[in-house]
Amino acid sequence: MTLPPPSSPDRPELGIPLMLLTALCLTLLDSCAKSVTGQVSLPMIAWARYTSSAVILLLAVAPRHSVVGLLRTRRLGLHMLRGLTLVGATLFIFASVKYLPLTDTYAITFVTPMLVAVLSVPILGERVRPAQWLAIFSGFAGVLVVIRPGFGSITWPVVLPLLMASSYAIYQVLTRITGFTDPPLTALLYTNLFGAVVLSIAAPFFWSWPAPETWAALIGTGLLGTIGHLCLIKALSVAPASLLAPFSYSQILWGLLIGYLWFGNRPDPATLIGAALVVASGLWLGRLGTAPTPVMIRSANPGKG
Repeated sequence: MTLPPPSSPDRPELGIPLMLLTALCLTLLDSCAKSVTGQVSLPMIAWARYTSSAVILLLAVAPRHSVVGLLRTRRLGLHMLRGLTLVGATLFIFASVKYLPLTDTYAITFVTPMLVAVLSVPILGERVRPAQWLAIFSGFAGVLVVIRPGFGSITWPVVLPLLMASSYAIYQVLTRITGFTDPPLTALLYTNLFGAVVLSIAAPFFWSWPAPETWAALIGTGLLGTIGHLCLIKALSVAPASLLAPFSYSQILWGLLIGYLWFGNRPDPATLIGAALVVASGLWLGRLGTAPTPVMIRSANPGKG
């Protein structure tokens, strides 16, 4: 079916800074999670991230907005699917930073914008030109440089950021779709409430009581996640996904800095070369842009999409 056009024209001058702020917040979120992976389980970190985000968000919006009104949507199925893909991406990224340095993790997950561009063809109805396909393939080549398959250095944890990238790419595309009809707060509420409810149901299977300093880091993931994803949702509601996606590459700079100062990680030359190739490909892809076409969607949940 054909989606209605956005309620206002695209505003890349607003969307791009919001995407840059998103990258900073999410890097700090991942760093907080990495710092406590030795104290609590990964599902526990994810539970704290979503539950604290949900509480912070409800406290922030309740005085000014009707929560019931914000939850009113014609795309409940898509919001639930968004929540599922983001919970999956969260678990995969937390597992990634547990076993890999931040820089290695981000160098591999930076394939996300290429996956967004690929998915934008069948799902969003956007057109990808030959030069853009070349940029996409160059980005994948950069990921292979980081992974180095066939040279004896590939290990199973590199699969985790690839799974995260796939889940996160689907989340971004679905966010672009819901942004046409629902305000950012609606999308953010559904994402956090879905994650909090699902992980709370499973909590008895992974619960352990954290130390006070661990609680601080866990609550920090929720606060940073709330700010970061609100910026992301707002950005995707005012500018095309294919234009904004490459600006998430600024996360590699924060990953390098924080990884060195906080965790003492020093990336090897192959990681830096591969990351540079992926970033260059993503920026090239963003510069090429996407030809304007009608936005189309195949409903992921017939009757509720």
